[in-house]
Amino acid sequence: LYSKYSPIEYSITYESNAGLHTNAGSYTIESSDITFTSATKLGYTFEGWYSESEFTNEVTSITAGSTGDVTLYAKFTPISYKITYNTDGGTHSNPETYTIESETIKLAEASKEGFTFGGWYSEADFTNEVTEVTSGSAVDIVVYAKWTANGGNVTSISDIETTVSIYPNPVVSTFKLESSTKVISLQLFDLNGTKVKQFEVSQSYYEIGNLPSGTYILSIASESGITNKKLIIQ
Repeated sequence: LYSKYSPIEYSITYESNAGLHTNAGSYTIESSDITFTSATKLGYTFEGWYSESEFTNEVTSITAGSTGDVTLYAKFTPISYKITYNTDGGTHSNPETYTIESETIKLAEASKEGFTFGGWYSEADFTNEVTEVTSGSAVDIVVYAKWTANGGNVTSISDIETTVSIYPNPVVSTFKLESSTKVISLQLFDLNGTKVKQFEVSQSYYEIGNLPSGTYILSIASESGITNKKLIIQ
């Protein structure tokens, strides 16, 4: 007489908390070592498989020769995503980070001396306005503040501040700016109050680029305040 045996199949149950994985669902005493691979879940970092729901003892494998059903619990922690605010010299009180578990974030207005806030936008050319970060989002976010000089349409020219000079004016392609105080921000507006160019300060010469001919307002923010100068592009 001959005895016949077949190995018992034991189940491996994964409490993955909505995560995804490709690990084996069963094993026998004859199975080779099983090393558990990570699970994935949108907006979360996988922290390991554990033998208890309290995440006390981490389990990385089942060694050959083991027996018994196994239940494993996936541990996840939410990823912290960045919110980058391009304020162009403005200030705000919005949060700098969020997670997929955060409540919907209503973006508060920014403020800037001498300007009216016109909203947050997802592009530097102010195409799509962003008013909130909805709950369940899971991506780094970049927003741009839109500004209009105070007074609605920017049509007033201030030539009182004699410490600021622009030449040549009219300008064809480049101009030079001289100021007795440190320039903090340099922006160009059309006569409808729309910002058409932001210059990087502390340059020897400033390039106009491909802007059309016409009259513009050069808004110069320095340590002594904000001065608006008429700039004519030929």
